[in-house]
Parts: sequence; C-alpha cells; structure tokens
Amino acid sequence: MSQASPRPGGRTQKARILRALERAGARGVDRTQFLGPDTADGFPPILQFAGRVAELKADGHRIEAHGRRHRCVVYRLIADPPAQQPAPADPSLSEPARSATPLFEAAPPVPRCAVLGDDR
Repeated sequence: MSQASPRPGGRTQKARILRALERAGARGVDRTQFLGPDTADGFPPILQFAGRVAELKADGHRIEAHGRRHRCVVYRLIADPPAQQPAPADPSLSEPARSATPLFEAAPPVPRCAVLGDDR
C-alpha cells in the first residue's frame, strides 16, 4: 500500500500562506486568493485561512492585518529588522594587559622606622 501525501505537493497550508505573504510584500494577501478552484498557488483551497494565519503568528512570524480588500482582511508579513552586528572592539578601549606578577608584589617595600625599632 503506497502512502499518498495528505498535503498537496508536500506543502502545508501554513507553508503555502507564508510563501504567498513573502512574495506579496507590501501588497499583502487576503483569503480570496485561496478560495475557489483558482487559488493563488494552484493547490486546493484553504478554507480556514485566518486560522492558519493565527498559527503562523503563534509560531513567531510577524504578520499584521492591514486594511481590507474584497471585504476581507489583508495580511502582510512584517520583515524582521536586520540584526545589527556589534561594532568590532577597539583595542585601545580594552582592559590593560595584566602582568604576571600581582599588583602588591610590584609595590615598593614599606619603609621601616629605625627610631622605634620597627621590624616590619
């Protein structure tokens, strides 16, 4: 018995919507693009479009509802801002190099008081 993929082309509905959102950019995507026989990606209709969008949001994708088209909410994928790389460390601002000898061993010896017979 051969197992047929339950997903068209091996793609999940969430993956199909995410791909459409990425391609649409600022224009956005609405549910009418995934209804009826002529869907945006040529696969079967997605009847629970808003539910799949909510799942994508729960997965961490930044998606906003932006206006209406054909009396349906238009969704847009908000691109994450590029991660800022930390500036290279300036060697002049780094901690001074430490010597192998501790600080107190490098200090001059404490003067002795000959008058009081201090033997320190």
